[in-house]
Amino acid sequence: MRLLDLFLSFLKIGSIAYGGGPAMIPVIQTEVVDTQGWIPDEDFRTALAIGYSLPGPISSKMALWSGLQVAGIPGAFVAWIALELPSLTIMLIFTRFFWSTMSTNAYFTGAAKGASIGVVGLLAYLVYNQAGKIFQTGNGWLQGVMDHPSWVVLVIVVFVLSAWRPTLMVPLSLIGSAVFGAFFLR
Repeated sequence: MRLLDLFLSFLKIGSIAYGGGPAMIPVIQTEVVDTQGWIPDEDFRTALAIGYSLPGPISSKMALWSGLQVAGIPGAFVAWIALELPSLTIMLIFTRFFWSTMSTNAYFTGAAKGASIGVVGLLAYLVYNQAGKIFQTGNGWLQGVMDHPSWVVLVIVVFVLSAWRPTLMVPLSLIGSAVFGAFFLR
């Protein structure tokens, strides 16, 4: 029954969460932490941090990890397949039947541009949501920001380095952040 529950949950996520991997994280988190109660929030955030430091799509890694936590290796594969199935099916249909006319259709190109802009809002929500949880103290997350200026400096340094040289600095910044955390945030 756990495998069926995993399959249905991640099939739903794969069907309704648009915008790519990072935009899917709040939906995955809501499902596995809040709705189903399968995984504690702190464990999810830790796995998310580790997942971002590894190559590959974050949504796939979080589906695999969540499934592994819930139902072992079979659960990992079930969650991953269910997450990917809707987009793979839609891509197969679109590329098979509509690809030749999509780039010349003004409605489709407008919809694609609008969706791309919407993804920026989803990513902003992801940052807001995660910052609120990471910086949270008894007096709210803004007080947490003021209580931990070194964390704010780390966020700014990682942002600047990543904006400067994304292909090199994204992995190095995440590894550097993990080392900083291992020594100073224990």
